[in-house]
This record gives sequence, structure tokens and C-alpha cells, in this order.
Amino acid sequence: MTWDVAVAAIAGPGLPGFHLGERFQAELRAAPEPYGTTPDQLYVAERVIWDPWESHWIWAPALARDGYGKAYRNGKDRMAHRAAYEAFRGSIPDGMTLDHLCERRSCVNPWHTEPVTNRENIRRGRRSDTSETCGAGHPWAEFARWQTLANGNSYRKCRECHRLRDRDLFRGAPLTVPKRVADTHCSSGHELDEANAYLNPDDGVIRCRTCQRGNESRSKSARRLEELTYRAALLDRLAVTEGSPRVA
Repeated sequence: MTWDVAVAAIAGPGLPGFHLGERFQAELRAAPEPYGTTPDQLYVAERVIWDPWESHWIWAPALARDGYGKAYRNGKDRMAHRAAYEAFRGSIPDGMTLDHLCERRSCVNPWHTEPVTNRENIRRGRRSDTSETCGAGHPWAEFARWQTLANGNSYRKCRECHRLRDRDLFRGAPLTVPKRVADTHCSSGHELDEANAYLNPDDGVIRCRTCQRGNESRSKSARRLEELTYRAALLDRLAVTEGSPRVA
């Protein structure tokens, strides 16, 4: 697989729901190469593949099921990008998580991650959304409304969802009316009993928890495969092998 083909396959169709401004993308590409002066820094630097085109530090050892790097340091299993951030930039504030600004999960470059709240990280995660419709099924091409933040980042909202929500609020109607309440089983045959059924607040449809867990599992596997594909294409481009003793 060539580099261009791999990147095209990873990028996928559709428009992102949230993207970084050009200035921030340039700053990410200007991040330093792997280096190390302390034992913790050397531990990270010796286990990454340097991507000179995008300044990624791609984790060479094992990846978790969701595509993030797995590290083992001081007798403990760690997420590699968190270990790298603490080694090079200091401790992560309590209650904060790291957002991958570069959107490359296997990247552990500490200048490609930013401490944010979990709520903010979830909101920013919409930039990786390649769907063609919003959660209620309205086409993004027709109803997308983009908003730009002061820092240059932008995200989209669905104008039709906002219109319907405002209409229901004005009429005093409930925001969600349960649908498919008469169904006893989902389309996969799972029983929709009290323990297995839940109401999706986005569209008011009764959903199957068993199917949802299966979808999440497949989604994580797809993310890991995406990172492995990127790493293999990068190694091919750099003309090195997976067994190279020094990849950084």
C-alpha cells in the first residue's frame, strides 16, 4: 500500500465536524523531533517512529484496542501519550484528559496533545466525525451551520435540529417522544426488555444496549486498524522495518 493510498483510506469521506485552524496545524508540524535527557524521556524517545512530514511521534510498541499506545513504566501499565506528556511537559492537572490535536491516536508527541476537561474533549471529538447526517438524520450538506471560536477552531451544528427544538419549546411539547415503544425485539433479535433497552435522547428512539456495545467494540477495532495502517505506511515511506532497533 502506497502512502497516498493509505492516507486517502484513513481520511475517509465527508466533512469534519470540528477542525483546527491553519495556524494551529502549522504549529503542530513545527513540533520537535524525539529527544531525551532524562530516563523517562529516553524511554519514550527510543520507542517512537518519527514522522518528519507531520511531526508525529508514532508509538512503535503495542497499541490498545482503541488505537492508543500502551506503555509499561515503573511497574505500571500506562497510556503512552500520557506518559510522554508527563515526561516532557510536566504533570497533567487533576480531572483533565489529553486531547490529541493532531487526531492521530498512536501519536505520543507531547506538543500534539493538550490537557482539557473530559466534556471539552468529547465536544472536540466531533472533528473526527465523517458522517453525512446529524444524529437525527438531517443532511449536513443542507442544514450544517459552522461556528468559529476565538482560537480559530470551528465546529458545526444542525440548523434543522435547532429549529425543531425551538418549535417544541415554544409549544411546550416534550423534546423527545419515545418511538418504537411497541417493539419487543431489535432488528438483530435481541429482546428489548427493561435491562437491554434505553431511550436515545438525540432522536427519541428506543435502542438496544447489546447492539450498542457491539458497535462500540467494532468502532474501537476500526480505530486500532486505522493506526496500524498509518504506522505501516509510514514505515514503508521511511524504508525501515518493524524490527528496527531504533525507530526514532
